[in-house]
Amino acid sequence: MDRLRDWMRERIVSKELLHLVHPRADSQLDVRRLQEEMEASGLGAKHLGQPDTESLLRELTVGFYRGIEEQPALHEVVPLAPLRHVAERLGAQLTAPSKSLFR
Repeated sequence: MDRLRDWMRERIVSKELLHLVHPRADSQLDVRRLQEEMEASGLGAKHLGQPDTESLLRELTVGFYRGIEEQPALHEVVPLAPLRHVAERLGAQLTAPSKSLFR
């Protein structure tokens, strides 16, 4: 988990992950860039129990979405609709609770 924490602290990575906190219609999460950064750090999605980077990012996004969803006070800070759109672009289906890395 130290390697994951270090990876998430990289400037390029944190800039990309900002799309989860502040999703915008005019930009998208760059999965390829995050995968390149992950590989450069020696960390892989398989180390974290996921088959690929996109699956890992989908699980991160769904976990973040579910956390925000359960806290109504955060809905004004992180609107759910744009975050849901990011999750769905990554292939998540949010109609029913899913098994996640974070549950």
